[in-house]
Amino acid sequence: DTVRFHPASASERSAARARFGLPPDAGVIAYTGRLLRGKGLEDLLAAFATVAAEVPSAHLLVVGSGAGQALSVEEDLRAIVLREGLGARVTFTGRLDDVSEALRAADVFAFPSVFEALGISLIEAAATGLPAVGARTGGIVDVIEDGASGWLVDPGDVAALAARLRALVLDPAA
Repeated sequence: DTVRFHPASASERSAARARFGLPPDAGVIAYTGRLLRGKGLEDLLAAFATVAAEVPSAHLLVVGSGAGQALSVEEDLRAIVLREGLGARVTFTGRLDDVSEALRAADVFAFPSVFEALGISLIEAAATGLPAVGARTGGIVDVIEDGASGWLVDPGDVAALAARLRALVLDPAA
């Protein structure tokens, strides 16, 4: 739905960031989807911790929930954020019925799934005009053109994920 999912104007980005309590000048990395084992979210938090240590403006927006799911990692993720002292730099929105505004608040999309048939979240991010960093697995490789619409990294390669996210956050033109 390219009416809902479209690149953000400056005013839309500003309004979206205000809605989610994000700093207006942050480099926002977003993830949307279920917070489940296998989605690579522990890797995303480890990569973000590296990025956050090097890029003071970086912020992670985690959209979704694992509530009621057997493979939920939501509580584990929240505990990692607290343990690593990233509470001010990571925002959990919980489940949203419409993620389009959250995507308009972002600069970069992260999709580090260990396995994924075809993530609709990635397609929604692409329609929103976000460059993406995703794992080289399943249908992700059909959506991200490596080096053109984003970057592909090997599943579980936290260092490569961090490097690609850092590069995109530091280079808004990319």
